[in-house]
Amino acid sequence: MTRQALVKLVWVQIKLFLREPVAFFFTLAFPPMLLLLFGAAFGNEIDPAYNTEYGFIDYYTPALMALIAGTVGLMSVPVKTASERETGVLKRFQATPLKAETVMMADLLTHLGINLLSALFTTLTGYLVYDLALPQRPMAVLGAVVLGALGFAGFGYLLAALLPTARAAQIAGSALFFPMMFLSGASIPLEMLPSWLQRVAEVLPMTRMVHLVTGLWLWPESQGLVRDALLLAVMAVIGLVAAGRLFRWSG
Repeated sequence: MTRQALVKLVWVQIKLFLREPVAFFFTLAFPPMLLLLFGAAFGNEIDPAYNTEYGFIDYYTPALMALIAGTVGLMSVPVKTASERETGVLKRFQATPLKAETVMMADLLTHLGINLLSALFTTLTGYLVYDLALPQRPMAVLGAVVLGALGFAGFGYLLAALLPTARAAQIAGSALFFPMMFLSGASIPLEMLPSWLQRVAEVLPMTRMVHLVTGLWLWPESQGLVRDALLLAVMAVIGLVAAGRLFRWSG
């Protein structure tokens, strides 16, 4: 893998992404829009009856980091990868000197960059509009966001490797994403759900990422986060390794 080939391929992937309005909207625009919507409804004023340190947006913004990771990993990665294989794009790459590892790495770096860009836009929106509390441990939060992005991307690549068409990948990704979106605290506060549903939500990967990022964002000394980080790391390793082994240029 040459660095020059990797950089050029990443740049091409980014330009292609920016030309796709649906992907652009749901990845870059939708999370800040959700933040503005819930901010208009609940604001970010501290309510001593619930918390004496942080407002609603302070809690909700870290949770949106998990929503972004899920959107990219489960909605964008599998559909794009399966579509490129189905339409022959990957087969044309096979005819070039590029190796499969280079193509996969470029795609992964592109999606990771998009993930981080969306997280940055969302954070800036919260800070500029609602005076969002900035992370207590910014580097740890960045690491958690990257880890979560890799975890969901790994799962997305595995779906693309296992499923025969882009349509099947879209259905499978949506079936996984939307329940997690509504049950994890990434769109609706977890406390608003019935207690039995909260117990179900506890086992979901997106819930674990919400817990991890929120803990690192809001409190300088957070406990019980190792399990969350390990789960996301296992998702990333298993998904990416398995997808690499199952990678194929054509259907």
